[in-house]
Amino acid sequence: MGNETINAAVLHAQGATPRYEPFPAPSAADGQVVATVLAAALKPVDRWLADGAHHAAPARFPLVVGADGVGVLDDGSRVAFLAPAPPYGGMAERVALRPGMWLPVPHGVDDVTAAALANPGLAAWKALVHVGELTEGQSVLVLGATGASGRIAARIARRYGAGRVVAAGRDARVLETLGADATIRVDSPREELAAAFATAGPYDLVVDYLWGPPAEALFAALAGSQAPRIRYVQVGISAGATLTLPATALRAAPLELVGNGGTGRRLPDLDEVAGVYRDLLTWTAAGELEIEIERVPLADVATAWLNADGRRRVVFVP
Repeated sequence: MGNETINAAVLHAQGATPRYEPFPAPSAADGQVVATVLAAALKPVDRWLADGAHHAAPARFPLVVGADGVGVLDDGSRVAFLAPAPPYGGMAERVALRPGMWLPVPHGVDDVTAAALANPGLAAWKALVHVGELTEGQSVLVLGATGASGRIAARIARRYGAGRVVAAGRDARVLETLGADATIRVDSPREELAAAFATAGPYDLVVDYLWGPPAEALFAALAGSQAPRIRYVQVGISAGATLTLPATALRAAPLELVGNGGTGRRLPDLDEVAGVYRDLLTWTAAGELEIEIERVPLADVATAWLNADGRRRVVFVP
């Protein structure tokens, strides 16, 4: 690394707030490449990693936060990069990349939009198609459909074969914009929520970004489901990291409960992921997908980290 430094969002301990400060500059080693960062989004997974609430949470500090971003390689190629080589992350002026862990960004899409869409868009596709095994004609429930990934999942589910889409979330205004066949407000009392889930069913696939109390109500509703199989993909914990799940709820429903993490499961082929990402960007440019974005200077990372409300995707620009 030498004595050269970069400016970056540096995390010094689990649960701390990243600080904008100098950090040793990355160098290419073991087949890695170094990219100049153009934009990096703040996502729930960044917070979970920093707080130790993720299976891949780091144990060694200091490090640069940011699970992905958009940058430019030495040959001038503009790319969306994934899972940078530690201790480097996307929220920096430069980043070290693992061999091949990047996707081309097509012309006509700005850096900030490309960075904002990468994580929620690819996460939605992964949960629906790669892990959820969505097939044509299935009924899909997106639990947490008013968050960034949930909005995208609700909109693209039908493009990937869903015959019916039910969107459940807190924000009534957003729910009305998703084009779902049915919508459910998850801030209702538990009994009312469970009844609403039961009425809108049955479901073949559930993609859950919330967990917590809304999932408890859903499990109660699924106990009487007539679906031959319900594949339940657990993605996020926006409504709580834990829940109470009676054994009878599982015995009374044909549930397959699976996690969306990559450990122990075949990861998607990068060429396939690149094609999905290109499609997502194309649909966004055509107005079929929308994501609300707040562009923020990287120097303001500490303030944005503490104050971001989740309604808009914060994207840091070095």
